[in-house]
Amino acid sequence: MTYLMQLDPSMKAIRATDNTKLRMPTYNGNIEAHIYFKKFRQIAPPLVAVPATDDNFRVLGLDPTTHTETSRWIVPPFPLLPTAFQKGGPFIRDGKLSDDWPGFTPEETAVVHGDYRPGLPGFVPRELSYPLDVTDVDTSDWTIKMWVSGQATRPAEPEERNNLLVPWTYFSIGHLDLWLEQYRCFHLGLDIPTELSRPDTETESDRDEHTTDSGMKTTVVALDESAGDDAGKHTMYAQVLVDSDIDKAVAATQYYAHGYFLEGVLKYWQATNQVDPELELDSEGDGIGITGQPDHVRTAREKLNALPTSAEEMQALVDDIEAAGIDID
Repeated sequence: MTYLMQLDPSMKAIRATDNTKLRMPTYNGNIEAHIYFKKFRQIAPPLVAVPATDDNFRVLGLDPTTHTETSRWIVPPFPLLPTAFQKGGPFIRDGKLSDDWPGFTPEETAVVHGDYRPGLPGFVPRELSYPLDVTDVDTSDWTIKMWVSGQATRPAEPEERNNLLVPWTYFSIGHLDLWLEQYRCFHLGLDIPTELSRPDTETESDRDEHTTDSGMKTTVVALDESAGDDAGKHTMYAQVLVDSDIDKAVAATQYYAHGYFLEGVLKYWQATNQVDPELELDSEGDGIGITGQPDHVRTAREKLNALPTSAEEMQALVDDIEAAGIDID
C-alpha cells in the first residue's frame, strides 16, 4: 500500500548537502523536509527530518490553528539511506534552509540503539504502542549514548539521557512514508498502520558502480539541474575494500586506506597536475567523495583504479606525498 509519498521516474537525482530544504510531493500537496547534514558524525547516510510547520500539518490533513505540538519536528532527525536521493526518488531540492530556522544542535543529541520509530515527539522503541505520551515513558533501560568522535560513543550521563535522540539504525524512504502516515492517523483518530508502503523498494538509479580486482570501489552519479550550480557535473564516491591488495599495500606503509589517505593521494595528484585542481574533495572515514566535470572525475577514477598493489610502489608514492608537504592522515 502507499500512503503519502509519490515516486516517479521523472524525479531527478539530488546531491545531499548540509542545511538543505526539500519538497516531497504528495497527492495532497508538498511536504517540507530538511537535510541537516549530508553525513552526521561520520555516519554515511544524510540526517533528515520533517519539521512541524503549518503547511506540513495542512498536507497531513491537520488543522494548524488547533494542532498543538511539543517538538520542532513531525519526524525528528534520523539517518536516511542515500537511495532516497537517487533518480525516481521522492524529493525535489528547494534551496538552503533559512537563517531563522532554529536548526539542529549536535552537541545536545544522543544516540538511541535498537529498533526504533518516532513517537510523540521523539524516537521510541517499536514495541511501545500508540497512543503514546513519551513524557511518561520509562527510558531507564534504554541504551542511550553520546558521540565522542567518528562512530565512537560513550554511555550518556543521567542528565544527557533526556537529550534529543537520533536512532543508530539506518532507514529507508519507506519508513519515512510509514511514520508520516502513522502521525496523520494518530491525530485524526484513524487506525494506525504498521506496514511499510511501496516506497520501501529501491528507486531507479543512474549510478555507475565498479570494483577493481585490486579492491578500489567507485560509484559515479551524474548530477542534473536539481543539483543547482553542480548541474552537469559528476560526483564519485571511492573507497578501498578491506583486506584487498590496495588495502594491504597501504597497511605496509603504516597508514590506513581510509578516505583521508585517499584525499592526500588526490591532493598530491592535483599539486602535480595529474588530476584537475578544481575537483572538490570530501573525505570521511570509509572513503572520499569527488565532484567535478565528467572528464576530470573520469581521470581521477582511472588514477585511483591504478593505485599500486605492491608495498614498495605504495611506499614510493607515500614518500612523494610526504615530501610535497601533504598530510595523508
